[in-house]
Amino acid sequence: MKKKDDFAGQRMIVLPEKIISTIINNVLTNDAFVSDIGFFPAARDHYRIRHVGSMQNILIYCVDGSGWISVDGKRSEISNDQYFIIPKNTPHSYAASDEDPWTIYWVHFAGNRSEHLLNKYDMTKKSIHADKSLLEERIRFFDWIYFSLESEYSESNLEYAGLVLMLFLSSFIFTNQFRKFNETEYEDVSGKAIEFMKTNIGKKITLEEVAEYCSISVSHLCLVFKKSTSHTPMEYYNNIRVQRACQLLDLTRLKIHEVASNLGFSDAFYFSRVFKKVIGQSPDLYRKRRSG
Repeated sequence: MKKKDDFAGQRMIVLPEKIISTIINNVLTNDAFVSDIGFFPAARDHYRIRHVGSMQNILIYCVDGSGWISVDGKRSEISNDQYFIIPKNTPHSYAASDEDPWTIYWVHFAGNRSEHLLNKYDMTKKSIHADKSLLEERIRFFDWIYFSLESEYSESNLEYAGLVLMLFLSSFIFTNQFRKFNETEYEDVSGKAIEFMKTNIGKKITLEEVAEYCSISVSHLCLVFKKSTSHTPMEYYNNIRVQRACQLLDLTRLKIHEVASNLGFSDAFYFSRVFKKVIGQSPDLYRKRRSG
């Protein structure tokens, strides 16, 4: 049996008509606003038909699986990393694939500013490939909208959701600009974090200290740093400490516990475990083989 919603793990918010009226009468929100928003994972048997369309535009962003969307009698297939925008007041239907049901983020939205954006860049009535590298950014924008509306319908939350909606839509259009900004951010944040690590290589530092130095949150630091270096910040920090330990073992007569202390390890046994994980052998064995 086909169904409209009710999928395990789904999230969905439908704004009450009273709140929509408040949005329309607010100069900061009436040009771009969300009326409905949701996430349907592996939405087997998902199906919807609207003979007179919706009062808002509908964006369906498929991140896994597949399905189809029919607008004005023309059917389009949509699959992983594709999106489709159905214009308001347009008859349509859509459904998840029976064999590989889609996972979708979807938003109903309206407002003159969002309309101008759709029309200028000819975004409606066709499936369009989305830049996969921006998936995390889009989901972050989606979550910002969702959580602001989920917490309360305060004026500031509604205004914030409307502003982020434009960012969310823009991430599908201005992909080059978003990618260039993100690459620059990754390089800047990672470079600054590595600089801090090298400067403090003889100390025991924390993620919080690195994030504070970079003026970002711990979670954002971890995301950006991993994307730039393929390592977590603390993995990278331990790697450069072990590299420095190898130099000390090669070039000095310092004892193992003294090498550990020089690099901010208060526990020589923990230092040995970290060293062996990176190098594949204990500090003592490393020194013996290098000197032999």
